[in-house]
Amino acid sequence: MKHLLCLILLSCLLSRVAAAQSDSLSKNPLEISISSGISYPYLPGEFKNYWKNGTVVAAGIGYSLQPGSLGYSALSLEVAYSTFQDDPTAFTNSLSPANSSLAVEGTSTKIVTALATYRGTFATSKTSIAPYFLMGVGYFNISAGTISVPSDPTLSVNGESKSTISWMVGAGLNVPVSSLGGLFVEAQSVLGATGDTERQYFPVKAGIRLTIE
Repeated sequence: MKHLLCLILLSCLLSRVAAAQSDSLSKNPLEISISSGISYPYLPGEFKNYWKNGTVVAAGIGYSLQPGSLGYSALSLEVAYSTFQDDPTAFTNSLSPANSSLAVEGTSTKIVTALATYRGTFATSKTSIAPYFLMGVGYFNISAGTISVPSDPTLSVNGESKSTISWMVGAGLNVPVSSLGGLFVEAQSVLGATGDTERQYFPVKAGIRLTIE
């Protein structure tokens, strides 16, 4: 709710400032974005089952290209941070009845990404509400949490800290507010190839994107 109120206030601010601005857009204006939302753990199965849905915050900077007959696109760099709290109760419930009363301790999982992204928008004007698709590749760092059972270490889930390459695909909706920018919502699928075990999660974000001419 707090995120939604902040976005509404920011959009109102943009509208008031835009009243004194020209409606013209430069050919390739600089864009700055900030967003936040929910991240859903997916792979591996233990990540999905024993860690809760997390939070994500992100910021990006890039250039929006000139609209053409098929739409317009943008190139940017986005840095995002997601954190997932452990869920010892879910882990305990997965154990056999004989082990269900064992004491369990856990730690959170944290993921940082820095992705070069391409955004393709199917609109010939930057003043129109438009869906878009995303593709990205870049840096992926994970500090995977642990689920430990002090009385029986063989039942524990081990963590890891690793950096690797990441791929991302996604889709979203852009809602222009003024010539200075607008709001957006988007969902992504982020995959980190961490050796034998792939790490995947789905961040869903809402944010504001500002245009600097």
